[in-house]
Amino acid sequence: MNKPGTTKIVLAFVVIIALVIALLLVSNRMWSDKPEKIEVSGELVFTDGMTVAEFGQKNDLSNPVLKETFGLTVKEDVKKRLDSFGFSREEITKKVTRGAVLDAEHESKNWVKILIKFVLWFAFLIAVFVMIYRGKIVPKTRKILYILALLIFGVIMGSDPSPMGTVKDAISLFASYCVIFPPRMIALFVFLLLVFLANKFICS
Repeated sequence: MNKPGTTKIVLAFVVIIALVIALLLVSNRMWSDKPEKIEVSGELVFTDGMTVAEFGQKNDLSNPVLKETFGLTVKEDVKKRLDSFGFSREEITKKVTRGAVLDAEHESKNWVKILIKFVLWFAFLIAVFVMIYRGKIVPKTRKILYILALLIFGVIMGSDPSPMGTVKDAISLFASYCVIFPPRMIALFVFLLLVFLANKFICS
């Protein structure tokens, strides 16, 4: 057994683990202010003659959810009775669920983090594309790029280093609530466009 070689491997493993833990702690301090969790209200409370304002108060619904549900245009619309909109309780429940999901999805996002992540992602992809074009990709640089992608996007940014995470989340959100969250769909479109323009570029 090559003891110096084994020692080197073990030392490198320990250093990598320590680095990952340290970066995770930094990432947690930077991005822990907004939990990425969707919470939707349970069974809704209805009473005869209830106004939109009373409905929102009884069910703890935010103004954006009420606006999305009933198509409110002016502040005075919250004084209207629910039955004046012509929706059944089942229709209102579906609309509230959709509005609540969109509102929760929007509020759970750290938009600064998302912007930084996408800027870094595009910069990383452009740099890799240039390296591929110039024939600079060799086994050693490939490993370095893998490690950098994991550390930047999987540890520091606290997210999935693969853009497939966005694809999965967009499909999962639609499958669970029949809701399309525009930013996710834009990310999905950009990802598919890159795959179309440069076959296997993302994976390879």
